[in-house]
Amino acid sequence: MRFSDSEYCCNWLKQFEPRDTLIAKSVIDSMWFVSAREVEVALWKNIESTISSESATKVAFYTVSNKEPGRYGSEHKIGYMLEHVMQFCTVPSSINPSEGELISGNYSHIILVEDILGSGGTLHDFCDAFLTPKLRSRISSKRLTFHISCFCAYEHAIEHALSASKALKYENFHSCIRLNKSHTYFSEVQVDFFHRTKKMTNRGFPPLGFRNTGCPVVFEYSCPNNTPALLHKDGPAYRALFPQKKVPAEARELFNAVNRTPIFNLLTQLGVSNLEKISNLNIRSKNDFANFTAYLKLCSRGISVSNFQKYLIHESDTISQTISRLVDLGLVTENGSVSQFGRDLLKRLSSSVEPKLDLALKPQKIYIPTKINRISRGDQ
Repeated sequence: MRFSDSEYCCNWLKQFEPRDTLIAKSVIDSMWFVSAREVEVALWKNIESTISSESATKVAFYTVSNKEPGRYGSEHKIGYMLEHVMQFCTVPSSINPSEGELISGNYSHIILVEDILGSGGTLHDFCDAFLTPKLRSRISSKRLTFHISCFCAYEHAIEHALSASKALKYENFHSCIRLNKSHTYFSEVQVDFFHRTKKMTNRGFPPLGFRNTGCPVVFEYSCPNNTPALLHKDGPAYRALFPQKKVPAEARELFNAVNRTPIFNLLTQLGVSNLEKISNLNIRSKNDFANFTAYLKLCSRGISVSNFQKYLIHESDTISQTISRLVDLGLVTENGSVSQFGRDLLKRLSSSVEPKLDLALKPQKIYIPTKINRISRGDQ
């Protein structure tokens, strides 16, 4: 099942105008909803490859945070996951040992674990405070090996985080998925939609998320602030899909039902290119919206796809590609009929059409004098 087909998401989509409903749905269908289990498995695969490739004898895991004590964040969830990860670890390990324990405990490896690196600020600040002179000395003398394991990271964020210390090496940064901010994940139509809805979501927050990152990944336990603001920032007109970055209980079960591919397969098979392919399904231009609407209307009238060329001046390849995209977006079923969401969208489109102007002249009351220059109408 698609996330956008769920009752939770359909209720959220009802707040938009018909044209924007389709764009908002394409945004949801292009996002990557990752379950907590998939993050856990992917991080373990990442950590396991690091440990097995080196002579690790004892590992210290650290959750990354720059928050004040007592404040809750995703690092608590990562810490909970690491409790499970340690069960598979083949060498002795611990979570967040003190500096004294780290130095006196004969640890061979330090691994910082993070779920997402959008701007790199949190990791930069953490490393700057964490890497004391004693630890830097042990790392430089190769008595300690320092690694960072991350589920999803942007290239610019990696560079910023590693600039915190010379002890941090690029080759020791391991991420399951790497994204590049210079290659926009969302289509032009979607980005325009984010900017148009800025006044309706939150004027003071960037439309593509914190520092306009535009991240496509949402976790079962939290929606990163690097994702589009429409997903996590309420506004005067539009309600966020995950208000205040919190994923409600009724939506969490969907994360295990909508994933297209187990996320740990991305480590060796899919990579970033797969995420980019998903974005290609979305509306790419203004003509796309007109084409989608025309195709939906033909399908709703029971016209076979093989007969579309009687009504459209489109090549057969274009027709088949567009139908495939409509099927992938959940607007048309495999047998060529319109889905429930597609029918609802057509109803909203028809109800939003402005009424035609009545061009018929209404009868006007005209004054006709009975006499002109003392000549009555009867004398004419």
